Amino acid sequence: MSLTSQLITDVFPDLDKVEKLNNEVSPEEEEERVPLSEFLRYQDRDDAHFFAFYNEEKFVGFAFTISNQKAFYISFFAIMPHLRSHGYGKEIIDKLTDFTSKPYCLKWSDWIKNAITWNKEKLV
Repeated sequence: MSLTSQLITDVFPDLDKVEKLNNEVSPEEEEERVPLSEFLRYQDRDDAHFFAFYNEEKFVGFAFTISNQKAFYISFFAIMPHLRSHGYGKEIIDKLTDFTSKPYCLKWSDWIKNAITWNKEKLV
């Protein structure tokens, strides 16, 4: 598997898929859900990136990151429900860390613990 990524903007062709996935959170995650409009508000900033990820042409998920001079924060990411537990979360984290040489921070929650086999060398 080799994922590719594209930056998401308000004219992104698969914006409907991103919005649908963003709205498909479980009741436990509802408090953490960020409206799509909030992610898009940062599209012109150099310190924020909103990525869509694809396996070939199939939409897999998305991630939103914010950075400063020392590190970047993976604010939110989501994987299509039928593709979870197939290694996509780990590959997305790897792609994001390849994008920048900075250490990263990821909010830890139960759904992340269940979704990713962590590579301890990459944790900050």
